[in-house]
Amino acid sequence: MTPDEVATPNPESTIVAGVAFSPHAQLIAATAFAFARRLGARVLFVHVGEDVETTRARLRAMLRAANVDTACELILRSGDPADVLTGVAEQVNATLLVTGALETEGMLQRIFGSVARKIARRALCPVLLLPLSVHAIPRLDRVVLGIRAGEEFSGMLAFTLRLLRSAGQTRLHVVQEADYLNRLAARYVDEREATEFENAQRSMLADTLAEYDLTGLDIEMDVLDDSTEGIAVIEYARRIEADLVITQAPPRALTLRDRYISHPADSVLFSLPCGILLYRADSTAGKE
Repeated sequence: MTPDEVATPNPESTIVAGVAFSPHAQLIAATAFAFARRLGARVLFVHVGEDVETTRARLRAMLRAANVDTACELILRSGDPADVLTGVAEQVNATLLVTGALETEGMLQRIFGSVARKIARRALCPVLLLPLSVHAIPRLDRVVLGIRAGEEFSGMLAFTLRLLRSAGQTRLHVVQEADYLNRLAARYVDEREATEFENAQRSMLADTLAEYDLTGLDIEMDVLDDSTEGIAVIEYARRIEADLVITQAPPRALTLRDRYISHPADSVLFSLPCGILLYRADSTAGKE
């Protein structure tokens, strides 16, 4: 399937996009519409605010400017933005939720949670966050799949492969971060031991990937050991000029400790060089 082709519509597959009156709204709308065409999904645009005709007219004009089919369904609902977006996504059993993300956050936002962090935590489906630094629809020609040693990633990989193939792309960078103990150990070994350990990790990762059907794909693997959890994948993405990072979403339960010590998926929200897709491990998005 090529990027210009449209997948067969699936009435049970829905992409939800949060749109507001901001310069970034057109890109969010266009990205959601493009992903919906690729995946054969309907797209549902959600605006948080009072449902009045003047607002609907402005939103329709924005969708037209983004070259989006204005016949797409539009929901206007008042309330907390994170609550509204995740609530609608849950009601329609969304395949994907698309919204924006702040590039930086103040201390109060970090403690009490920005909209993007709340959505990343609460959503039951995968979430695609587009920071202000992103100015084009992700082409998916440089996708980084970030995994952590020992985690289960079969569902996330299946979803990633579905996206790549829907866009007619064949390149995938699989980057594995070591767990805390391995990162700690990497700081106290000599160069020879570090090389042996990295080679062993690469071999184990290759063996794991060999269990999946990767026919026709060009896979590049890298193992990042002595690194800050979460940040290393983002720096890797920056280095290769990736247009999308896919990694596991943070746990839905938010403890007091989480408000001060971020989950890796939270941490990367502060320095995104491209879009990031946070995959919810228990979602059904990767299933056909």
